[in-house]
Amino acid sequence: MNPKEPLKIPLPTRFLGKLGTLRTYLTQLRLYLCFQQSALLGTHSNKVLAIAAYLNNDAAIWFEPLLREYLEKGNANHCSDPVKAIFNSYNEYE
Repeated sequence: MNPKEPLKIPLPTRFLGKLGTLRTYLTQLRLYLCFQQSALLGTHSNKVLAIAAYLNNDAAIWFEPLLREYLEKGNANHCSDPVKAIFNSYNEYE
């Protein structure tokens, strides 16, 4: 491996909402985000947006209205309190 080459971290596994898989999913996300901080500009909303792409099935169905509201408003501070909380704090998303 070339020391100047960036470390390649695998993408997180998609979360399907299956019982018993949440902890592994969140751990994969934390690892991924550790290595992607500069690309995501370190903001909570960018982190939540990036990991929302890894939701599928029931998990995606649950999160879609929150994501849609955020995308339509363009700023968490213009959203309802639940959306504001999630997009202003990655810990709240978890």
